[in-house]
Order: sequence, then structure tokens, then C-alpha cells
Amino acid sequence: RRKKLRNSKLTVEEKLTQRFAMLTIWIALSGKINGNLIDLPVGRNGSEDECDWEGVECHNGGEVKALDFARRGLSGYIPNAIGHLSSLQYVDLASNNIEGSLPSALYTLEKLSHLYLDSNKITGTLSESIADLDDLEYLYLC
Repeated sequence: RRKKLRNSKLTVEEKLTQRFAMLTIWIALSGKINGNLIDLPVGRNGSEDECDWEGVECHNGGEVKALDFARRGLSGYIPNAIGHLSSLQYVDLASNNIEGSLPSALYTLEKLSHLYLDSNKITGTLSESIADLDDLEYLYLC
């Protein structure tokens, strides 16, 4: 039996996977590198928990459900690690300088209902797999 974290529906393994995904996303998008040091996000009251990061919203059980990083001056790419956030419903990365193509893992987010990627430098074609996202109601790309 896997041990659950206190005040969370997530197991330790699930929390570590989520933390890995969030750090990977942050590093890939932030472009905030000072020499060899990367400015990692710190949440409310100095918390390191990703659910306390600015622009991140989680369910009561601790699963990330929303990323709102619009208009943050982000410059990088969206990594495949986003696919590890299986409870993700809302993603707003609009009005940044994000480049590259959409990762294939984005099309595995079955609960995704809002995806805002407009006003970026994203290239490539939209996969037909986008049709598999049954809950997707809002999609902004331009």
C-alpha cells in the first residue's frame, strides 16, 4: 500500500512526480538563468510547495488543476513533462515569448477545458489528437 501525504489525496510518488513536472515546466518556460543558478519559484509565505506558487491552483487533494502564467515575460518552450499533470483543467500561457511546437503530452490531458497560448511564438501544426480532448471548450492559439 502506498502512503498518502498528510492533507493530500496524493501518494508520495504522485507528489514527487507532480513536483518534478512543475519544476521542469518552470525551468523550460522561465529562461531566468543567472550564470549557473536558476531562480526557482517560491510560494506564499516562503512555501516551496507548487500549490502555493503564484499562478498555480490545486484541488483540495493537492493535484495541480490550473496554470495561469499569462503575461509573465516567459521565454522558452512547453515541455512534455506537462503530461504528468493529469488533473490539469486550465492552462493560460498567453502573451509571453514561448517558442517551439506543442508537446505531444499536451494531447493526453483528458481533463483540459481551457488552453490559452495566443500571442506567443509557437510554431508547427496542431495535432489531430486535439480532437481527443473531449472536455476542451476554449482553445486560443493566435
